[in-house]
Amino acid sequence: MDLGEINIAAAVTEEGEGVVISGRHLRSIHRLRNKRLVAYQSRIDRCKDGSKRKRKLLKNKRKASAQYKRQQRDILHKASRQLVSFCQDQGVAQIAVGDVKDIQTGVDLGRKSNQKISQWPHGQLSNMWATRLGSWE
Repeated sequence: MDLGEINIAAAVTEEGEGVVISGRHLRSIHRLRNKRLVAYQSRIDRCKDGSKRKRKLLKNKRKASAQYKRQQRDILHKASRQLVSFCQDQGVAQIAVGDVKDIQTGVDLGRKSNQKISQWPHGQLSNMWATRLGSWE
């Protein structure tokens, strides 16, 4: 199995059967989240400390952030379910997963790429499908 940023995951069996799970929706959620949080932060920065307006904006920012986290969790949940279903249907006994933990260590890929990689939820997805596989055995 190969984890990625554009495609959340791609898996191939020894017989040549495969599945690719698109990550476009997740990427659009991240882009929208970043855009909205920057807009909130710029409005918050213009407020006086302790003002009612600032507290209201901070509350709305936390609420929006929580919504995006729930959307991300839902997308990853559906992707992990699709992966496990594929493995069950194909009778897969062992899964080998590529290690992407140190992909950014010591490398500056630029502002946008650094942000994409730092927000890449590969660990969360791995935990989800590993949990599903554990209950499957």
